[in-house]
Amino acid sequence: MDSEKKAEKPTRFLKRLIIILFAIVIILAGGVRYFSKKISPFLAQQLKNQVIRSSDSLYSISFSDFSVSLLTGTITIQSFHLIPDPAVYDHLVSEKSAPANLFNLSVTELRLRHAHLFLLLFLHVVKIKNLAFDSPVIGIVHRNIVRSDTTQSIHQALANLISGPLKAVYINRVELNDISLSYKNLSDTGSKGIHVQNAQLILKNFSLDAAALKDTSLFFYAQDTWVHFSDINLPTSDSLYYFRVADASYSTGHERGILKNISLEPRYDDTTFDGRLKYRQDKFNISIDTILFSGLSPNDLIKEDISMRKLSVLNSGIDIYVNRGLPANPRKNLFPQQLLLKSPVRFILDTFHVERSNLTYREFNPVSGLTGEIPFDHINGSVYNISNDPRALRKNHHCKGKISALFLNKGEVTTQFDIDLTNKNNIFSYSGSLGPMKAKALNEILRPLALVKINSGEIHQCRFRFTADTAQAEGTVRILYNDLSVKVLSKDSTTGKLKGKGLISIMANLFVINRGNITDTSNPQTVQVIYRRSPNQPVINYMWKSLFTGVQEIAGIQPQQTRDVINEFRENKLVQKIRDKQEAKKHSK
Repeated sequence: MDSEKKAEKPTRFLKRLIIILFAIVIILAGGVRYFSKKISPFLAQQLKNQVIRSSDSLYSISFSDFSVSLLTGTITIQSFHLIPDPAVYDHLVSEKSAPANLFNLSVTELRLRHAHLFLLLFLHVVKIKNLAFDSPVIGIVHRNIVRSDTTQSIHQALANLISGPLKAVYINRVELNDISLSYKNLSDTGSKGIHVQNAQLILKNFSLDAAALKDTSLFFYAQDTWVHFSDINLPTSDSLYYFRVADASYSTGHERGILKNISLEPRYDDTTFDGRLKYRQDKFNISIDTILFSGLSPNDLIKEDISMRKLSVLNSGIDIYVNRGLPANPRKNLFPQQLLLKSPVRFILDTFHVERSNLTYREFNPVSGLTGEIPFDHINGSVYNISNDPRALRKNHHCKGKISALFLNKGEVTTQFDIDLTNKNNIFSYSGSLGPMKAKALNEILRPLALVKINSGEIHQCRFRFTADTAQAEGTVRILYNDLSVKVLSKDSTTGKLKGKGLISIMANLFVINRGNITDTSNPQTVQVIYRRSPNQPVINYMWKSLFTGVQEIAGIQPQQTRDVINEFRENKLVQKIRDKQEAKKHSK
């Protein structure tokens, strides 16, 4: 009996202990809930005051509900809005202290997880493990104002957060998911604005304290900011193209990024595109599998400057089309280096690399009614020192590059160029070589553009070297070839098709073209070329036509020379000319 009583005592004690603990938990839970409700309005008002004070009254916030859980350290804000005050902004503009960008933010739900509320209440330190924005809608309005240092204005607003009672802010991770972003440049009247959906932004290890204010390695006081975009689809301002990017991401901590499946797609086919133009204009169709970039400074980027160590374009295809039947644009066609130097954006790129890419240049000739094309396949190469920064150009003002490709899918071509980025006449040089190939491959160019068809011929070697500016290209072309035979073409007035001109072709092969020069392999024929550029001629067209002029001169594929031979034949002067040539050969022997 005594043993049973002894056994009951621990059991009763355990029951009483459980009841007491349960009561304490209920009291604490009730107390936590009570204090959570009491503290919520206080923290909500403090947050509103802090935003107004840190932004110099430029921004204010509103929300429909602000709830705090002391037990879990969670703060949930419903229907959060960050709103700029136009009157305050106009006042800042008049004082030349306004930021260039004005933000508007709306969030369905904002959650702060694992917030150390006691640190906030007693030590005035914000410490949060995770801050999440669900489906934020962000609007950015840009103005070109007298002082537009966006970086400084945002840094100052953040620094103001800890200039009062608040001592520091630490957040392990900030997430903005499913962002809807709109950007409008009010200073550009032709801009239609940019709208992007499905974006994502993650900030890691955000630290705002006295030490972080002096740490220049941090971008907006975060060790790393990762931004991601998907399914970007934007019409260009001229309504002629769509710009698309399937996937893009960038890390400020690593200063690296990648873009996948990039394209600039014409909205119309060649004929419709030409019909929408008043003057001759190149039509581009660009598709790129991958773009990699590294060394992109986020601090320069936020200032609307671009400074990169390397940009690589992998597996790209570029198609350029121009209709020579349209009138030339009275405006001058600027060279790439001229456009670069005129750009308001400071640009520095150490290395541009292209790999496994293709380029096709197509040109419509209204005389033949056909389009000739020049394909360059398997393009690989690098270009160095692309810049418009005066300080960088004082150190090195030469942009140099070397590119190799397969010309007309037959011959290997290698080109080197050197552009003087500070020369007022835009002087640049280019040189290169072409490997062995069948001359008939040139029919893709000659037939529609020169009304000449090559029947046979072997090109064994071709070398060229030019120095050019905006007015003319001057240089040399050396070529070694043999067994050249051509057919002169004309457009049939009835059918519109090209047909051979028998007599003229015979005369051309007999008395005009040079059949070959392979007999002297040690001294290939060289010609001096001076090719004058029209003010609106694009640089690619300018370069290949200066080279083609030299090839034509060596081979004798000159329509005017053929017409001169026909006239001489009609005037019975040709026989005497043949005899003179034969006599000259006898004396040379």
